[in-house]
Amino acid sequence: MAFFSPCTLPLYPTFISYITGVSVNDLKQKRGAQSKVILHAVAFCFGLASLNYVLGFSASFLGEFFREYNDLIRMFGGIFLVMMGIFLMGLFQPKFFMKEIRLFKYKQAGTCLNSYLVGVILLQLGPHVLAPS
Repeated sequence: MAFFSPCTLPLYPTFISYITGVSVNDLKQKRGAQSKVILHAVAFCFGLASLNYVLGFSASFLGEFFREYNDLIRMFGGIFLVMMGIFLMGLFQPKFFMKEIRLFKYKQAGTCLNSYLVGVILLQLGPHVLAPS
């Protein structure tokens, strides 16, 4: 319940504006903006709930997978750590590591799908993504 911590309270208007595409001034002036905010809030809540639902059902599958392939995962993890160390030292720099990929190249109005995805992704990472306190 860190989303309700006092350090995140000032971020709520900004956060609602981000997922809906409606500013606080639009909420004060326009009647239809409130229904848009409610629609996006419902989509956001569905995104949050659906991820928790999927995580609950997949936990036992992942636990069994990790138990069965424990040694293999540990070996690949060691190889990965060595390769990342070599990469950070600058001895090995593959071209696909040096590319930048952006999902959104332009600013677009908020859609219900965006609100759903923010609910799925952002808050599962924790409120420190929004504002480190």
